[in-house]
Amino acid sequence: MKQWKILGLLGLLLFASMTLRAQDVVRLQDGSFIRGTILEYIAGDHVRIKTEEGKVYEYAAADIKSTESGVIQNGHVRKPIVLKTKGYYNITGLGLNLGNNYGSLTGSAGLYVVNGWQWNKHLMTGLGVGLEHLDRAVRVPLTIDARWKFGEGSITPYVGLNGGYTLSGRSNSYYDYMGRGNAVENKGGITTGAQVGFMAQIAPHMGLNVSAGYRYQVFTSKYDQGFWNGTEYISMPVTQKSYLNRVTLGFGLLFN
Repeated sequence: MKQWKILGLLGLLLFASMTLRAQDVVRLQDGSFIRGTILEYIAGDHVRIKTEEGKVYEYAAADIKSTESGVIQNGHVRKPIVLKTKGYYNITGLGLNLGNNYGSLTGSAGLYVVNGWQWNKHLMTGLGVGLEHLDRAVRVPLTIDARWKFGEGSITPYVGLNGGYTLSGRSNSYYDYMGRGNAVENKGGITTGAQVGFMAQIAPHMGLNVSAGYRYQVFTSKYDQGFWNGTEYISMPVTQKSYLNRVTLGFGLLFN
């Protein structure tokens, strides 16, 4: 229960960070202030700022008490990052799959890469491949990925969907109650998922990607089940199907 409370807190922090915007603040002499993006700053003369609603305001230096901005350097506005709205992109990152296994919390890590095309300021589609250790075996998920971005700022929340097929990379071992080892033939299966997250552009062609979501995975395993019938040891082939439900956390870099 304690682990789920921690995950819930992390989820709330992620949701809160998604709602934030990197904004500048101009505080006026009358005590009021305005948030937005500073377009022009001339020390001792004026400041022009654009709000999220698209309105542009200009204030004389005599009316300004202070400014809070990460784009003003030595009295000049640093050249802003131009956000890409169309073209190739790559997302490379690490992921964590968290779920319940026989009443206890279990986790597994993986490396994931998505290569795709951004069609406009909102829609991104791509093909993904991963390498992970899930359900006691190495797996390779191959997916189709789609994301819808909200807003146009340097920090943009999004929702995403993906689906495909996961290959099984190797076999592990199963031991029966008598300690006899048997090779397990792991088969792949379908996988689907959904996520929410945000992208934060930190350079002209690079950003951060953080996400949390849900993943459904089907696996099939085949092995020989052995038992003693009182007179002899009998081995029978067994096919087992696993249906995994996992909470996912992802952290990576965006290249575009």
